[in-house]
Amino acid sequence: WLFAGLRLEALASFAGSFAEGRVLRVPIGLDRQTGYSSTVPSLGVMWSHALRWGLDATTDLQFANSSFATFDGSDEFARKGDDEWVRTSSLLGWEVKTVFARAIFANGTTHRDRWQQLLADMNGYSLRVFVGENLCRRKCETTARLTLLPGWAACTWCAFPC
Repeated sequence: WLFAGLRLEALASFAGSFAEGRVLRVPIGLDRQTGYSSTVPSLGVMWSHALRWGLDATTDLQFANSSFATFDGSDEFARKGDDEWVRTSSLLGWEVKTVFARAIFANGTTHRDRWQQLLADMNGYSLRVFVGENLCRRKCETTARLTLLPGWAACTWCAFPC
């Protein structure tokens, strides 16, 4: 419940993913590929991603079969049901399970129930994404936001050095 309440990552897109044998490479560094909530912990995750991810960054899922994969060394990704997967990872010694449920289909239409649930879960929070391919701006703007500058001020301040 604690990790769900932090709303660290609200959306993840598998658009542009491609397979190489048993490995599914999921782009994570492109603009609008990952969505974050407006919580401070989520901004911290966004900042760490801005520092670590280049535009060509991928999460590589190593599939053992059609319903189970590993990635990031020890994290697991297991099929739960139609359009649902469970990510099991470890954070500070705690096992953390995150359910990935399809809310938007590849053709852009929304899943009737899951889209409404996402909107309900995000009620009172805004969605943040990386826009554009300027890595300097990503780093600068998320750092500025962590210092509690409002979004418009972070964008204006970072326009000069980047």
